[in-house]
Amino acid sequence: MSLQRTGISIGAELNGMFFMAELHEQGRFDHSAPPAELTCYRRNLFQVVGSITLPRALRYVMTDNGDRIPIIGQELTVSATESVEGNTVKLISVPWKTPVSYAASTPEDRVEREPSSVPLDIMSNQDMNAEFATFPIAWKRLQFRTATANNGRRKELQQHFVVRLKLVATLSTGAR
Repeated sequence: MSLQRTGISIGAELNGMFFMAELHEQGRFDHSAPPAELTCYRRNLFQVVGSITLPRALRYVMTDNGDRIPIIGQELTVSATESVEGNTVKLISVPWKTPVSYAASTPEDRVEREPSSVPLDIMSNQDMNAEFATFPIAWKRLQFRTATANNGRRKELQQHFVVRLKLVATLSTGAR
């Protein structure tokens, strides 16, 4: 069996109530400024949708020592960090105020919680491609739990949040 380096493909987009923030200086557009940023107020809901494609042959991780460790599970997570100190920012999945079936809902259905990970089982994926497995991803009704702290700083020094998707593999050793 020959081992080779392989890659994954993640395509995702943010949807929601956003606007483009531009940097202005003394009423004129500053052409030397960084490009406009996507801005979302903390209370606004957003979603992350897209897909991830993994090679079906992705079953082992090779260590620096040349050891081959089996992958026993994979999942995709969504998280956020802040730009000033790199600290984690809590994302929450906001429940619907009125569930689709109110009679079948429980109090836990109406509690805010962190978005759950998306399990990626390449062996049970029904994709017809023999070499790759593609999974849809969707985290809906997301919200930042806290607001950014701008503290009167210049625009380029103000805090902002970065949304990240991370593929996590669980190894047979228990390591992630």
